[in-house]
Amino acid sequence: MNIALPRTRTGHRAPYLAGLIAALAALTIAAVAGIWQLTGSDDGAAAAPSPASPAYVAPIQPSLTLYVVGSDEQAKLIQDGVQQALNEQYASGIANFGDSVVIMKATTAQEELHVSEFLDGWGGSGATVRMFDVRGEVMP
Repeated sequence: MNIALPRTRTGHRAPYLAGLIAALAALTIAAVAGIWQLTGSDDGAAAAPSPASPAYVAPIQPSLTLYVVGSDEQAKLIQDGVQQALNEQYASGIANFGDSVVIMKATTAQEELHVSEFLDGWGGSGATVRMFDVRGEVMP
């Protein structure tokens, strides 16, 4: 079998030959690894027994992130940031396991009472609750 290799500008065939050898070596290694995986050849080591029943996996506890804001502008900025984060998670293939984000405006005593009642409702659910009070902060 005669393989015709092109020549470089200087007339050498070595760069092409080295590439061909490297490609054949990689192909050989991949084939050997594939055959080894298929045959289960592991030099006599005993295979791990499969479990009789599947392992118990605890359900993921829901979590709540509550933002308490002092204005509609703050609420809009936080909502935009949360939406951007969700879009980036989706684009990266990161799963969202039921995390909830709530933005509540609290500038009056009545609105403060609503926030308190809301937190009390989540308190007994076993969920992780994170609260961020950004009412006095300057938003960019």
